[in-house]
Amino acid sequence: MDPKITEIISRNLGLAQIRVANTIQLIDEGATVPFIARYRKERTGSLDEVQILQIKELFEKFTELEKRKVTVLKTIEEQEKLTPELKSRIENCFDPVELEDLYLPYKPKRRTRATMARENGLEPLSRILMAQFEKHIEERAANTSMKKCTLWKRPWRVPGISSRNGSAKMKMPGTVSAGFFINPE
Repeated sequence: MDPKITEIISRNLGLAQIRVANTIQLIDEGATVPFIARYRKERTGSLDEVQILQIKELFEKFTELEKRKVTVLKTIEEQEKLTPELKSRIENCFDPVELEDLYLPYKPKRRTRATMARENGLEPLSRILMAQFEKHIEERAANTSMKKCTLWKRPWRVPGISSRNGSAKMKMPGTVSAGFFINPE
């Protein structure tokens, strides 16, 4: 048990640090809140159930925060961006919001299908498809720089427009009546 945690809990609740430390030790040993309040008054200094429950909740909160700190440090260290100053700031942080703020610039971005398509050079083609002004989309797609992609032909569905079966095909004069969906391989 980290002595900083007991110090913070005792400061937050206005209790003596030894009472908080003994209560946390009893909770770690598996004692329940009613048991501690009734039968371990000599170790807790006659704390009532409400105070013991507050100590327990804060201790669980700080325990989860410690686990999150380990995860954050591990992730930043894997990226090889962990500096001694950042490490000390994370280790001395006891606020979950502040910890997430410190971690935000190093948080790995999610890799979606859209980002994979952009990485493969398909953004210009997607802009053409969204505009739907091209008459010969397949020829234009062949001229667009693509690394490893195939085109799948599927009927174009328009959100908000319904027919008897619940969907409608979009047909515009001078355009292709099917949309093309990019599938990066």
